[in-house]
Amino acid sequence: MKADQVTVVIIVKIIIVKRIYTIRNKKADNFHYQLFLWKKLKKQGHSLKKRVYLREHLFIPFFQDKPMTSSSHKKIGILIESDFYEHEIFYYNFRFPEEGYQIEYLTRLWGHKELTFYGHEYKAPFTCSKSFETITDEELYTFAAIIVPAGMVADRLRYTEDVNKIPPATEFLKRCFTHTHIIKGIICHGIWLTAPAPEIIRNRKIVCHNNVIGDAKAYGAVYTNSDVVVDNDLVTARTGGHCGVFAKQIISLIQNKK
Repeated sequence: MKADQVTVVIIVKIIIVKRIYTIRNKKADNFHYQLFLWKKLKKQGHSLKKRVYLREHLFIPFFQDKPMTSSSHKKIGILIESDFYEHEIFYYNFRFPEEGYQIEYLTRLWGHKELTFYGHEYKAPFTCSKSFETITDEELYTFAAIIVPAGMVADRLRYTEDVNKIPPATEFLKRCFTHTHIIKGIICHGIWLTAPAPEIIRNRKIVCHNNVIGDAKAYGAVYTNSDVVVDNDLVTARTGGHCGVFAKQIISLIQNKK
């Protein structure tokens, strides 16, 4: 077999091994993936020089298209609906990208390709084209944080047309709480979205708007009188006006998880 043919066979084998390994362990990080292929090539009898060449020219392109390490979680999801607090949302649009994080706004699209919502203070329009209902478990894993913002966003999203089912937005939030690497940020009246599934914040330390303290206690949360409260992977803040210290804590927790 000619040298070029051998190289092609090696490349094909690497691709096949990568696919098998990805299926078996989709959360494997780049280091373990590279180590796996390195050992595989060594077992197949390839020289050190050949393994180094393949590592430098083949491994990196293959695993950079879908990075899986914790440091690759560079997306922050923010739920959105009408009556959002403009100052808060506009602040996030600058603050998170400043730290290198991509923002994805998520809503319930009700079968539409996109929906335009309007702010609470100035009726500023905001168009969203991504639904949290279509996010797979694999995609959800790539988020570093999910934020339930202030205003009436949570109240609008907790609507369900089937009274025997919890709202899709709350179901999505429940999914987020199963991933400890995802920072859950809930600010101001955002705590309302947990009402249909109070178990996700039961016995967790939180703070919320003064108007909904009774709601939070009824859900079983432990109210803490502070502008911002951190309870492991849950960050809460008192009002939309505290979005600065709220975002600061979220960024800090994300970076500490790397």
